[in-house]
Amino acid sequence: EGWDIAPCDWWWICCDDRDYDIDRLPRRGRRGARQGLARCQVRRIDAVYLGEQGYAVYAAAHARYPGHVQPGPAAGFVEEIRKAGESGFYDNWGCFVEGRLAAYARCILLDDVVIVSEVKSDPAQLLAKPNNALIYALTRDYMRSATVRYVTDGSRTVHHETAFQNFLEELGFRRIYCPLQVAMRPLLAAAIRLHAGAVSCQLGLARFMPGLTRKLETATALWSIARSCRPSPSQGPRP
Repeated sequence: EGWDIAPCDWWWICCDDRDYDIDRLPRRGRRGARQGLARCQVRRIDAVYLGEQGYAVYAAAHARYPGHVQPGPAAGFVEEIRKAGESGFYDNWGCFVEGRLAAYARCILLDDVVIVSEVKSDPAQLLAKPNNALIYALTRDYMRSATVRYVTDGSRTVHHETAFQNFLEELGFRRIYCPLQVAMRPLLAAAIRLHAGAVSCQLGLARFMPGLTRKLETATALWSIARSCRPSPSQGPRP
């Protein structure tokens, strides 16, 4: 019931600058994009190529993730890329350093919106700034299209910490604020009201059910954000 409203606790990271260009980026973003473009080549790649060459980048990227986040098997990766390619909703982008794939991005095309659904890069190639070159190049390409309204990386992260959204802001993306609404099953809502996530940590259950505890913490955070987004009676409905 509101989009691009006054700042609140929920937002989407988007680029909707029709004149998107490297000279319009913040200083740090300009420097990183220029360094990346000088050392890398960015182009669209098809699903077959990504399926064949992308797993090495995908697996290498997981070296920088928390220990509980492990890469899936190569066969599963190839099958996912194949199915996505057949759907007709995906664009794949590759970033190359000296002819070798150093990073890739998968984008979902949904009506007039482009959703950056996955970005992976090889940590060994980060000095070449492949992420900077990749995000800048694909965003520029889409924003120059008359059929694309905005490019987005999605909403504010809750389940895990990430610096990627701050990185996107350096590359010309911005926070588009909107109120969050959450619908929950009665049992989950009751668990949150009873502070089940905090209680499970106090009882040491996180050691035995870490996945469940993380999910409860995430649901609790969403509940809290949604409550903070509700307008007070004196404010009336949001625009």
